[in-house]
Amino acid sequence: MRCNQTFNSVQSKLQSDKSMASMDDAAPQPVWIIVGASRGIGLEFVRQVAATGALVHATYRSKVPAAAEGLDVRWHQLDVLRRAHAEALAEAVGPWDVLVHNAGIKCADRGEMVRVNSLAPFTITDCLVPTAGAGAKLVLLSSQLGSRVKFGGGEDKVNGGHTPRDGYGKSKCLMNDCYRESVKGWRELGVASCVVHPGWVATDMGGSSAPVTVEASVAGLRRVVASLAAGAPADGAFLTYEGEPHPW
Repeated sequence: MRCNQTFNSVQSKLQSDKSMASMDDAAPQPVWIIVGASRGIGLEFVRQVAATGALVHATYRSKVPAAAEGLDVRWHQLDVLRRAHAEALAEAVGPWDVLVHNAGIKCADRGEMVRVNSLAPFTITDCLVPTAGAGAKLVLLSSQLGSRVKFGGGEDKVNGGHTPRDGYGKSKCLMNDCYRESVKGWRELGVASCVVHPGWVATDMGGSSAPVTVEASVAGLRRVVASLAAGAPADGAFLTYEGEPHPW
């Protein structure tokens, strides 16, 4: 009887020790930042990543979307044209693992598109990259319309091709140019990165006739994030949401 009691006591202690060791060995909760998460691709990113148990910080410009009710997410107001907002976000979040910059606009004002789509992403990254955690990943959402090879038609020839004439395409092309100027410095800081065409997606911007659902786009984009690491083929690349190389 005493032997059984001793055996049971030892077995219970071993199980307890094993449980504690498992807790100690558990991977830390990854921290994601989704910039531009009020709707469409950004909001779907929030839904899918939050469902994995990651700690998600998401940004909105004017108000938290009603569709986000019930999601375990930390929301931050961010106007991408205001550096002070980006600095406050960096301070509030601290070290992070994945940053997805999705914020962008399509409108008649070409100057505004350049400010928001081409330049603002680098104000945001300028504030957030210094707080990146070890092995951090950074993804900027671009567009196939920003490809010089596919849509270049302007008079100025830079980086291997002409700048697209379309205002939205031009703004994304200039973002790609700024990215290629930034990627070396990010690598030196240990941040792996890429720019991605999310597909022609059925969102408010893409229209209801677009062939790619927002769920499929984000699922593919998450696979791209998973493949991203320092020195990996995706690091420094222009990719599609399916992980295929896209021409610059």
